[in-house]
Amino acid sequence: MKFKNYKNSHTNEDTIYSRKNIADMSVREAFSRKDEIMAQHNSIGIPSEGELQSSPNAVWVESYTRDDGTEVRGHWRSKPEGSTENSTNNIKSDDNTIDEQGSVTGGASSIKRDEEPSDVKDLPKNNDDFFEKERNNPQSVLMRVNAEKNADRPDAKLFMDIALVGPKNVPSTQDYQFISSKKNTEINEKYNLTGNKEIPGHYDGFEFSADSPTAKALNNSEEFKNQILSSKNYDSTTNVFKTDKLEIEFNNDKNLQYSFGHMTVLEPKIENGYITGTGYDKYNYEAMYGKKFENVPKEAKSLNNKARFLQATGKLKNYYVLVPVKIKM
Repeated sequence: MKFKNYKNSHTNEDTIYSRKNIADMSVREAFSRKDEIMAQHNSIGIPSEGELQSSPNAVWVESYTRDDGTEVRGHWRSKPEGSTENSTNNIKSDDNTIDEQGSVTGGASSIKRDEEPSDVKDLPKNNDDFFEKERNNPQSVLMRVNAEKNADRPDAKLFMDIALVGPKNVPSTQDYQFISSKKNTEINEKYNLTGNKEIPGHYDGFEFSADSPTAKALNNSEEFKNQILSSKNYDSTTNVFKTDKLEIEFNNDKNLQYSFGHMTVLEPKIENGYITGTGYDKYNYEAMYGKKFENVPKEAKSLNNKARFLQATGKLKNYYVLVPVKIKM
């Protein structure tokens, strides 16, 4: 019965936005329709074209011109009670813009990537040229905004770029290697990730090298080191950590706050005068409200809420990162 007799609680209309509809919008239009899109998201979600095409309770309406001259784009709507309309008879979709899961493929869909390169030395040093090309794409307004907003936060800029292009489309480099979601079971078992720490089945990820700028930024951070060695995490008398998963919250280092925010250090140890382990974080956005976020800067809350909207509407893709930790004691 999904989609049948659906009415948007904000507009009281029966229009249903698909991921493709929203991806085709300009950033300005998407944000102008933010309230109605989020009302739909909280009610029936944001379906793919494939879901709507296969549903007997959704109908495609061809584009038309109203009597006053206003052009109305083709769109989906809920099938009302008692209607005999067949949604599949009204479909017009562009197969080149939808992947097998019904998601929009994005501007970088034509780029081919080796998931497991056989020769690392042949990889590009980084993806500066790749992301610059994407930023110059007329449709990549969000990437240009990100480059400006995070100009002095290189890792925050990189992480958002990956989310906007889509992790599947980002070539591996010497700094980071793509991890297919097919390996999530193996990684969850390796690091004993359970509950809210477990990697969702559909998340792809990236494993950063020890020499990557991201790993160096993390391991050179005094805030990171001080939190790891805080009394809640570390027993200085026995020289051991109190748990095998340390929870770190970045507040002062803005680059790390806007890229990681909250991070978990897996399997922390003291070895040969170094703190070692693996930094783990899911790149996703959760609501910033309540006492926990009282001290979060207004700018951070604003950016976070906008990113949550992009995430909910499919313009921003989630993934996870693994970063090697090695800090001199």
